Order: sequence, then C-alpha cells, then structure tokens
Amino acid sequence: MDSRKPGWLYLNFSHEPSSHDIRKTTEHSAHHLSTMILEGLMKINSEGIIEPAQAERVDVSNNGLTYTFHLRNCFWSDGTPVTAQDFASSWLSCLHPQTPSPNAYFFFCIKNAKAAHQGLVSLDQVGIEVPNEKCLVVHLKYPINYFLEIMASPFASPIKYTPQASDYSSLLCNGPFKIQRWVHAQEIRLVKNPHYRCKDAIKLQGIRISLVNEESTLIALFQDHQLDMIGPPFCHISQSIQNGVFKPDNAYTLQGTLVSVCNFNTEKFPLNNIHFRKALAYAIEKEQLVDSMHMFHTRAAYSLLPETFIQHLHPAFRFCDSENAKECLKLALEELNIQQDQLPKLKLTYPLSKEHDAIKNIVQILQHQWKQHLDLDIDLEALEIQQVTAKLGQRDYDIGFVSWAASYPSPFCYFERFLSKDTKKNYTGWENPQFISLIQNATNSTDNNSQAKYFLDAEKILASDMPITPLIFWDYCLITSNRVKGLKLCKTGNLCLESLDITPPKN
Repeated sequence: MDSRKPGWLYLNFSHEPSSHDIRKTTEHSAHHLSTMILEGLMKINSEGIIEPAQAERVDVSNNGLTYTFHLRNCFWSDGTPVTAQDFASSWLSCLHPQTPSPNAYFFFCIKNAKAAHQGLVSLDQVGIEVPNEKCLVVHLKYPINYFLEIMASPFASPIKYTPQASDYSSLLCNGPFKIQRWVHAQEIRLVKNPHYRCKDAIKLQGIRISLVNEESTLIALFQDHQLDMIGPPFCHISQSIQNGVFKPDNAYTLQGTLVSVCNFNTEKFPLNNIHFRKALAYAIEKEQLVDSMHMFHTRAAYSLLPETFIQHLHPAFRFCDSENAKECLKLALEELNIQQDQLPKLKLTYPLSKEHDAIKNIVQILQHQWKQHLDLDIDLEALEIQQVTAKLGQRDYDIGFVSWAASYPSPFCYFERFLSKDTKKNYTGWENPQFISLIQNATNSTDNNSQAKYFLDAEKILASDMPITPLIFWDYCLITSNRVKGLKLCKTGNLCLESLDITPPKN
C-alpha cells in the first residue's frame, strides 16, 4: 500500500548529518540538508548561474574590494525579519578562534578574517560592516572574481536559534523548508516554511528523509512505494541492481563534481619525499578502480577539476606507469638514504561505507596495486567519517582517502584549501608559492581563457609535487518514482526545489 502523503517528497540519506548546523560540519548530507532549510545572500539556479537570493541586489566597488549587499524583506521561520546582522554574526562565529569551524577558510578572503581566526586581531576588525538591518558591507583583503559564488555556498547561509537554545527544534530557517522532526538513525522531516520569500514557487508541502544505509532495505522501500528517489548524490545502489530492477526512463543523470582523492601527509616520513609520493601515485591503475566497483556512472579522475567547471585537454595527473613508479621509489630511497625494508609501516585511512562496499573495494585494490607494483605493504584503517576528517585535519595519518564535492560552482572550490598549509582542510600540509601565485592570478583575472590557463598551470604544479592524487569522479544518477516531476540538480548536486513537484497517483 502506498502510504506517501500527497505533495510530500520521500528520499533517503545514506549518511545522517552529524549536525544541523552547517558551520560545524563538511559532510555532503549536511550540505544537502542545509540547501533545503537555509538560504544565503546568493544562490545557484538550475542552469548553474549565480543570482540574488536573500539579497535583492549587490553593488561592487570599482576596485573589486567592497561588496554592498542590499537585503530583501525576508523572514525567519518564526516570522521575525532576517537582518544583515544575522549574516555578520554567523560568519564571525565561524571565525572565532575559540570555536573553530572547519569551514572558516571560506571567509579568509575577507579583510582580517584569517588573522581573527588565528587570534591575531579581534573579530571587530574583520572587514564586515552592518550600516543598517538591510545592508551588509564586506571588505575583501584582495579582489576575487568568485566571491559571489562563495556567497551562494551553504556555508555562507546565516544560522540563528530561538533565544537560549541550540538544538534542531530551535533552529530558525530562512529557506524553503524547516525541520519538523529529527529522530536519530531513523528520519528527518521537513515542512514547508510559510515565511520563505518564494513560498508560492515551492510546490512541495514537505520532505521526509529516511536514514537507511543498507542497500537491500533501500531497494525494498523504493519498490514498496515508500521512497520517491534513490541513488547518488544522496545514496548509492549498485549498477547490477539498477540494470536488473529499474527502467532507464526513470533515471536522471548528471555529471557529478564529487571526486575521491588520496591525500599524502607531506609532513610525515617518508611521505615528505616528493618521489615517494609520486611512486605511490604512478602505481595506481584508476581504470581498474572504476571497473571493479560496478557503481553508477563513475569515471577515472586524471584531474582534480570536473569537466563541468573547466575543459582540460591534457589532464595534469598521469595514467598508471609501473616502471616510472619503481624508478621514483628507487630515487626516493636513495634520497632518504634507507633500504626499502627500513621503511616504516604505512597506513591508508578511509571512511566506513555502510551503504555499500565500493569504498572498501577501492582501498583494497589500492593496497593490492601498491604491493604489486612497488612491493609495499600498506595497512588499512577504517573509521567513521567524522573520525577520518578529524585525523586528517590534525595530520595524524599517512595516506587518507576522502571525497570532495563542490560547495559552489568554481575551480576555486577545489584549490582554495591549498592556498595555505595552515588551512584546516589542507590535510596534506603542502604549500607552494608558485601554485599560490597562479591561483591569485586566476582570482584577479576577468578573462575566462586566461583564468582557465592559470588554473591548469596551477594543477600541473599540484601534480608535480603530488600532495594528493585524484582517483575517481562520482556522477549523479537518481532513480525516481512516477510521482516525481520537474527533477533538476544544480551543478553542485543539490535539488532545485522550485521546479520539483509530486503528482498524485493515477487511479
């Protein structure tokens, strides 16, 4: 029996967000949730174009250093006005040195933001002004041509609670929906926000998010008409099951921006040696990783940047080259003045993947390839995603497997973490002045062709120093029920809620 409510969307997150507060987490599920309940000054539309959201308009100074946002008459879910101070307070809380946010680096382009985060200056010296409740002025440290893209990221949305509270039930929402119910390991229920600025454009009345991480249970729920959509980017199902159960005309596909990456801890012996890192990277047969997974639409990654962001005719990262890998290992051992049997035992740390065995398969194949091509025995360490992020953030690891998704549609989203080794998300500890200079040139460039060349030249340096190596891209493939109409995903993989509708079942 179909128990789904009319006008409600039923979907599933394989991983439950660890927090409803986007300031505190980098998880993909939290990213998706925040776009449903929060809205920033700008937004990404279904065509990937940045447009005003909570801001009505933005004025940019001639030198590109000052952005003045004029806010619309928008309201929180309790009916109180959204003010410029709400944005300022949220951003400054991310920068507070006593309560560091993993997303603080997004704001480092603002004058004195990084210094405030490091405790070198007070927060009131950060380049954020609030002339009145409907005007927010931001002074940048240097001009950047992607600041509005950052403003469209969920991390730039304001966070506010009812007084003296900080749990999900007291979270105020300024986006299309608000949280009605959250039962750990079971479900999250969202209901339409009656005070959202575009409430009439939102056709859905609510969204029920189940929190199931077993593939067999997920399939059964979909077939039993308890879910409206399954598949990436919200959860994964194997391609063998897709081919055997689902019809192609019920599939929505889009080239994804999620990339899985091996991080090398450049501050730790022997990974502090460039040739040792190259040996590990050149020994990886990425096509074998893809072939082994039998998952929806995965591609070998020879660039960190998805093709939807930039065209790269000659990717910077090499294909597998076993002989070159062996030569690099030999050179590394000579430079380190040790024998191979004197190397410390290294460990590959990766996140537990409850919903499927794909990640486990990938790291086991990496382990086998490093043994096959280099005769290196690498141990595997599986931890919860929060533990992996913590260990990599503290650089308490050797090799770290993680996946990065775009928070906003720009190559800067992938490269920003490498602009300083002090950035919390720069898990590698790597820094290169030439790389930084090229990214800054791209930042200042107003010509698309010149900007693309700076990006690609910067990636060549990344590939030459090899603090990371990209492994695979994960594309989006959602299988939907017949009730779902108008499904669109933006470039960053979030639902375009304005176009989405649920039609009543036919009698």
